[in-house]
Amino acid sequence: MEITEPGGPEVVRFAERDEPAPGPGQVTIRVEYAGLNFVDVLARRGVPGYFTGWPFVPGMEVGGTIHALGEGVDTVAAGDRVVVTLNGKFLPYQW
Repeated sequence: MEITEPGGPEVVRFAERDEPAPGPGQVTIRVEYAGLNFVDVLARRGVPGYFTGWPFVPGMEVGGTIHALGEGVDTVAAGDRVVVTLNGKFLPYQW
């Protein structure tokens, strides 16, 4: 899902994206669950400080499975199930 410009629900659309490659200290996650919250609403409205540019991809809280590891990542492994919070920290999770 992405938000193409400031506005109401009409600016939200589903879009295909290339799979990202994790950089040093990063991971990619196959997202199974995503939470949208009021921060995402503020981003959709175009409130300064809540979005990084257009198109904006919401979903600062996700749950899923680690897919790939970037260089230097040694606290999780591919296949681990995790939950990611607003601050970008990921936590091992059993569900």
